[in-house]
Amino acid sequence: LSRTFTGGGARVGLVVDPSRRAEGAMLIGKLHEVTFRTVFEGMSDPAQLQPMLDRVEERLKEPGSGLSMTDQVAIRAMLARARSAGQGAGAAPGADAGGGAGLAAWRPVVVERSELPMRPGIPANVFAISFMQGITWALFGAVLTFGSGIAEERQRGTLVRLLVSPLRLGEVLLGKAVACFVACLFAQALLYGTGIAFFGVRVAGWQWAALAMVATAFAFSGLMALMAAAFRTQGGAQGAGRAALLVLTMIGGGTIPVAFMPPFLRTVSDISPFKWAVLAAEGSTWRAWGAADMWLPLAVLAVIGVVGLSVGASLVQRTARHA
Repeated sequence: LSRTFTGGGARVGLVVDPSRRAEGAMLIGKLHEVTFRTVFEGMSDPAQLQPMLDRVEERLKEPGSGLSMTDQVAIRAMLARARSAGQGAGAAPGADAGGGAGLAAWRPVVVERSELPMRPGIPANVFAISFMQGITWALFGAVLTFGSGIAEERQRGTLVRLLVSPLRLGEVLLGKAVACFVACLFAQALLYGTGIAFFGVRVAGWQWAALAMVATAFAFSGLMALMAAAFRTQGGAQGAGRAALLVLTMIGGGTIPVAFMPPFLRTVSDISPFKWAVLAAEGSTWRAWGAADMWLPLAVLAVIGVVGLSVGASLVQRTARHA
């Protein structure tokens, strides 16, 4: 106990898992509680108090005590009051008779806290996984909104009227695809920013994160064009189209994270564009993938975008001319 008065308190190293910051803070508080209680119990026992005060005075006489003259005077005054009272119940170790700044910050234990570095393949916290589910549902909403919008224009005959304008149908569809691309890109950027700012999501490689967002937005623009070609009415797009997208979203990580799926379901989910979007996002965040692992999801997303845009545009143009 004597060292806590002259040596600045005991030092304890604490290494905290980044996903357990709250538990780490509670443990630090518990350490302070135990050490304060131990110190004050020793001060309230006369049998322990007098020998402890003697040891404190001996340490103050040592040349290497590290205390300023002001702090030494304050400690000696406190010791004198403790001896005269016969017990330490009324004298707190942080009492400052001389106004020393060092005593004002006195602690019986100093906890030096550090965090484990993020290891590749291990999420920093639970939000690193659930954050991916937010991306899937944002993409779901963008594809459904733009796909049903084109179906509504076909149902109302807007596309047919556009055929007699100077604009070509390909340019009209390209404008819709670009709008869907921007919406998907903005939704992903917003979720990345929110996750990083408020939920501790960490990006392992910003270059891969940017490529993943662009490739995902391109792929789902193609999926939107394919959906627009598959349904001629808004009701069909909102009904059967929504059902098909829901199935693809659910098996692609929208409900159960891909990392937690059983092997057979992970294999089935290969048909879902949402799975490849999730893998690309995970690869740039907690999985910390490099080029050897990132090329596959990025390539699959690029193929989905090319096939979807080309096939969707061809089918929409053919049905619009026969309408």
